[in-house]
Amino acid sequence: WISPLSGDAPVRLWNDPARTPNIYQNFIAHGINLPNAIGENPLCCPGRSNILTGQHSHNNRVIQNRARQFDPAEHIGKAMMEAGYASYYVGKYLNNNQQLGQWLWPQHDAGWTQLDVIKGVNGDYLDYWLHTKQGNQYVGGVHSTQMIADRAVTHLRSTPANQPVFAALSM
Repeated sequence: WISPLSGDAPVRLWNDPARTPNIYQNFIAHGINLPNAIGENPLCCPGRSNILTGQHSHNNRVIQNRARQFDPAEHIGKAMMEAGYASYYVGKYLNNNQQLGQWLWPQHDAGWTQLDVIKGVNGDYLDYWLHTKQGNQYVGGVHSTQMIADRAVTHLRSTPANQPVFAALSM
């Protein structure tokens, strides 16, 4: 939102095709608006777990910012992959995911064609480690939003033209 200096009503940047034409054209004009949607949690891990599982916190049992509380047995990536989609998750995943030892990452990788997530306490923006299904990679000097965009494009380009795609890009 932009709060105007005058007494006019606030303006949504993304809702103005003159100010943000790409966002407007690609998301607003052809997207879905959920005006009554709410997020039940003000915390990162519980909120992201709600999105990944479609379950309330009392059902998915993630009530704190601890990645280890998340049970990766069921998430939307697996459901989409089972339905024939290429499934990608790129960006910030869950807080404190550095606590997921190497033995736990394969469980989180399962169900994603590619899982490229920023490792750490709360995600980083510059000079960070990235967990990928191919192994950990250091990313230096590239802002995380640019990395997310670049990897998403690379994954989308590598997907066969006739395969549907589910992608979660997160910051």
